[in-house]
Amino acid sequence: FVVTALKKKRVEVSWKNLSAQEKELLAKAKGKGIKEFLKENVVARLLEGENVPKEQIMRMRWILTWKRQEDGEKRGKARLVVLGFEDPYLGTEDTCSPTLQKRSKQMLLQICVQNGWILQKGDVTAAFLQGKEMTQCKYALAPPELAEAMNLPKGERVIKLLKSVYGLTTAPVEWFKKVNEVLNKLGAEQCASDPCVWRFVDQGILRGLVGAHVDDFLITGDNSESWQEFTKVLHSAFRWTPWEQGTFKQCGVKITQHEDGSITQSQDEYLATVGEIEIATERRNQTSSPVTESERTMLRGLLGALQWLVTQTRIDCTVDVNLLQSCVATATVETLQVANKILRKMRQGQSTLYTRQLPKAETHHLVAWSDASWANRRDGKSTGGYLFGLCGESVLDGNRGHVTVISWGTNKLKRVAKSSMSAELQALSVAEDELHLCRWAWAEFNGQEVCLKQVDETVRSVPGTMIIDAKSIFDTLTSKNQPLQLAEKRTAPELLAYLKNTTANGTSTRWVHGGANLADGLTKLGNHPMLREFLETSTWSLVYDPAQQAGKKRQAKGLDKLENNKDAKDQQDDFGKLAWSQLEKHWPEFCQPSDTEE
Repeated sequence: FVVTALKKKRVEVSWKNLSAQEKELLAKAKGKGIKEFLKENVVARLLEGENVPKEQIMRMRWILTWKRQEDGEKRGKARLVVLGFEDPYLGTEDTCSPTLQKRSKQMLLQICVQNGWILQKGDVTAAFLQGKEMTQCKYALAPPELAEAMNLPKGERVIKLLKSVYGLTTAPVEWFKKVNEVLNKLGAEQCASDPCVWRFVDQGILRGLVGAHVDDFLITGDNSESWQEFTKVLHSAFRWTPWEQGTFKQCGVKITQHEDGSITQSQDEYLATVGEIEIATERRNQTSSPVTESERTMLRGLLGALQWLVTQTRIDCTVDVNLLQSCVATATVETLQVANKILRKMRQGQSTLYTRQLPKAETHHLVAWSDASWANRRDGKSTGGYLFGLCGESVLDGNRGHVTVISWGTNKLKRVAKSSMSAELQALSVAEDELHLCRWAWAEFNGQEVCLKQVDETVRSVPGTMIIDAKSIFDTLTSKNQPLQLAEKRTAPELLAYLKNTTANGTSTRWVHGGANLADGLTKLGNHPMLREFLETSTWSLVYDPAQQAGKKRQAKGLDKLENNKDAKDQQDDFGKLAWSQLEKHWPEFCQPSDTEE
């Protein structure tokens, strides 16, 4: 964030260092900010004779910045904030406010494209000032400009705050409550799988969806009268900048809906604003030297910018950033060089995510590729990764087709793994949890009624498949031995829990060779041509190989990474059924229902 702010010249400016012309521009910006305060009834004068203890009065200040317009013109921006750390109620109030999750955004876009809807973006002006009124009495010391606008008597500057203004820790949650209140009154239902998504269902038919990331809204729906009335009233409920469609920016991501209805996302413009860390010439050869605190601050700033990129569009660099983040505390000059190298890699690679319509005649599946890299971190721990996609059933039958990316991630596995199988299973458990949530959300966003006491029933309605390349996991559960005979005793119950969970929610488990596992590029450093190919084309297929041949063996036989045996589908064993049949033979006690199972 530091690097980005410097590049955009959005750092805070000092009033005393401004020219007369610059002061005039920022004075206009201050006036605009005061008008917003007064228009939204954010502050009020004290009642006659009202005395406020000094310790309950918070100071206020202006934050002044410059913002470059798209035409290059410099515009002043002034925001009036309270010093929230002086809030006498700090730490005693609810401050937790959710934001739109990545998976939810991707699903909203897919539903928009799948139904042939138009995507719109709305940005609320001065959102926090339009939030709910506070229940606590809070007071502040108004700056001279605000005191004058409120016609306060000379020498009196103490005012009462009616709403959670910028700077208060309660401001985001109060704004979120107001949004939820408005949308509920309009008939929208807040989704349990993501509280920042609201669905509008009329007469049992999904008419539209709204996703909110603080004050940035994504809005999409059909042409029905009920949805048109819904959006009309929503537009009048807040003060917005003009709603946009076609091409716009949302949270720093450029979103474009094309003539065929498909949607692309990219961050090329944002990436262009991120600069490398400047390393002094005499320091470049001192690779093992610890960084200075100034260099560490620049490293954190660059990593913050890179992290935003990999969580939004740059899947190909996720593992690079994740591994480097754990090195900040012990960073050396070499760490700075690696950070710059990742930035250069991003500039050279693919940065577009594609959302296209899936075949309407096919059942749609959520597919999760999972992988792990054993003991590849400095502390001896392992790395897990997953990539989820939504596709038509033909992709699972071995036909190459479009896959919309829904979710992805790289994470440090919590427990030190004694073997690659242990690491693979930990990563698989994390991915299966995420897949469970994605299937639940997909059903709910599409208008299906969900009973929170029986979520597995909802999840089963959305076909889900886990993809792994760890043959040891297959072998363990489909062999004649009991899993508890494994050398690693902790791995056995995890493996059995995975089997029970996936059986309960109807998840299939498929094995592919390492050269066809997309999650491989989320756990290991390298160029990853397979992942790049997928991101560039947004197409893939699942490989059926009953012989479970490794990628190198297939290559030696002249088989393409995605080539299938013509009769492979009929030969493919159902992993879950095969595993249960073996357990019933060799460990019947495990297969008996417990007293607590219904």
